[in-house]
Amino acid sequence: MTNRIFLPSVSAMFREFERSSNCKKTDNYSIEETQDNYSIEINVPGVKKEDIEIGVKEDKLSIIASRKKIDKVDEEEKEVVLSQYEENFTVNTKSIDLDSIEASLENGILTLKLAKKEEIKYERTISIK
Repeated sequence: MTNRIFLPSVSAMFREFERSSNCKKTDNYSIEETQDNYSIEINVPGVKKEDIEIGVKEDKLSIIASRKKIDKVDEEEKEVVLSQYEENFTVNTKSIDLDSIEASLENGILTLKLAKKEEIKYERTISIK
């Protein structure tokens, strides 16, 4: 599933879901926009930090979280995946600073902070001769 949260603008997306708020919420995640960044909170109860994979490729931010357990069978340990959660977001790489994305996990809530890039009026200016 891909969520188009940052294209063309997060404000337009928010109007689709909640007309009076800068926050989109579902059962699994919420997205909030501030002046400086976007914040995504994802519920991942029972998932350890080492069992979460976060990555960006082109314009996709992907989060995969797995709840695992170790089964012992005949003195051999085997890792068993109990459940897996995957979420994909389309991000506007022109407005998000990909190098400053931060993630933290506390009490079963994964929080991602995506800093906004400083808005550039023009990619190139043309001088008049």
